[in-house]
Amino acid sequence: MSRETLHSQDDYLLPDHWLLPKENIWSIMHDAYVKRVVEIVVRSGAKSVLEVGCGDGWNCAQFVNAGIKATGVDLSVNGIQHASRMVPKAKFFCCDIRDEQFRSAFPELFDAVVSIEVIEHIPPDDCVEALQNIASYVKPGGILVLTTPSTNIPNNNPLHYRHFTEPILRDLVSQAGNLEVELIEGYGNAALETQYYRWARWIDNRYYTLYPLRRWMQNRYKQQCTSTPIQQCHGFILVLRRHRFALDAIANELPNQTTTTAESNTHQKLNQHSGLVFFRPSPVQLLADRKDLDGEKVASPQLQYGLN
Repeated sequence: MSRETLHSQDDYLLPDHWLLPKENIWSIMHDAYVKRVVEIVVRSGAKSVLEVGCGDGWNCAQFVNAGIKATGVDLSVNGIQHASRMVPKAKFFCCDIRDEQFRSAFPELFDAVVSIEVIEHIPPDDCVEALQNIASYVKPGGILVLTTPSTNIPNNNPLHYRHFTEPILRDLVSQAGNLEVELIEGYGNAALETQYYRWARWIDNRYYTLYPLRRWMQNRYKQQCTSTPIQQCHGFILVLRRHRFALDAIANELPNQTTTTAESNTHQKLNQHSGLVFFRPSPVQLLADRKDLDGEKVASPQLQYGLN
């Protein structure tokens, strides 16, 4: 069966994420990084969130439980049916986010958009466009949170086109434009996972289960599921901020030589957007000097997203 055929199949015959045994090592990791993503969105002050690639709705349920208005979109008919039944307090749509009907339904956009374990399913040549489409649903100044596997683990999944490194992710964001990286951190621990699976057959098999030892290994892994060093992580949590105004569009209007009228017009545009006062800066300076609409400096990622 080809990769393209696998990608076109409608899986989610069952609401898989709702049925996974909690002692499963993958479930421990999944629950931990989703909890971390929810924490990041809550700390950002977001009141609404869109999940692109919501599957059976388990992630959206965590946002609803955190008091955030959640909307999910996915191409899987089965997934959306499960999600609608399991999370009645959220809204779900079975469509492509590029559909104009879906886009017109949300003219005010979302405070935050998340896409959890999705981008690895997208062909590499389409990733920049996909990121731009996803980011277009974030309000200016809002955040976009992605998670994706790292090359620290082998790509044995036929549904994954590739796994990522930090430089590849940063390059992808740079090409997409109108976004800046606020935080990249690791989740999961590839080294501990290898150790766990090496010992698993001696701890839990068809003949016996050493429950105390299994619980000890699971708890040890659980404590190291988030904020993992990049060199050891199973995957990445990537937090992006959408610019409050079109940086490239304004920069392109700046003349190569001094033009009083052009400077005045640019000055006026920027005052309308952010209250900044400057003349003919470089795009890098413009990004570095960005301020919130209230005139306050944007808080550092450590202050916004640091662990307790």
